[in-house]
Amino acid sequence: MNERVFSRQEPLDPNDQLAALLVLMQSLLPDARKVDALATLSTGLGEDERVAQVLKAWQSPGCLARFCFIAGQNQREKFAEWQTVESLTRRYGLTRYDGLIVQPSAEHTRHQAEWVCEQVVHTGATSVAVYAPHYHLLRAWLTFVQEIVFRNNLWIPVLPVQVIVSPFDTLREYEPEVVAKWELIAGEFARIRTYTAKGDVANFSDAFRYIEWLWKNC
Repeated sequence: MNERVFSRQEPLDPNDQLAALLVLMQSLLPDARKVDALATLSTGLGEDERVAQVLKAWQSPGCLARFCFIAGQNQREKFAEWQTVESLTRRYGLTRYDGLIVQPSAEHTRHQAEWVCEQVVHTGATSVAVYAPHYHLLRAWLTFVQEIVFRNNLWIPVLPVQVIVSPFDTLREYEPEVVAKWELIAGEFARIRTYTAKGDVANFSDAFRYIEWLWKNC
């Protein structure tokens, strides 16, 4: 019988690095009720689930988070709205306000991450759960890790939480063209490569080192 031998493989190419980070990221999926702060990146793509699900978690009886950060939307997008506590109350029926902090608008993901980082510093939050749908979660998480951990040297748990949306749902932003959410994955991978080169997104080596730190220290 031939015995299979498993050994260290050759260095991963850039495409495989993204696949590896997706796999490794799954090891960090938290019980979001136990983190100190919840955060989500609002979108003007006609997708309400991000804010709806983070606010549902925020207001659930078992939630131990002290803070909830709702980052703003890019106002140039078709369905974008200026966000306030009052507008969120009207839309989502808010009942918990203490610790809720809202950004009225934002230009892009890095701007959202910068704002959330400012709130972390201001409030003294000790961990953050970042809510985003499947197609955006890796880029969002890498952007937050770059901003909070590596740019501002705040070595706290920054944990990814997937917003539950069907990958086959279409996006209102592109109507009348029919674009399913899973079709955005290729574009997200391209953005990760571009923004990594700009320094807006944590690179593979840093993200890998951070994941290792989380497992050893948290």
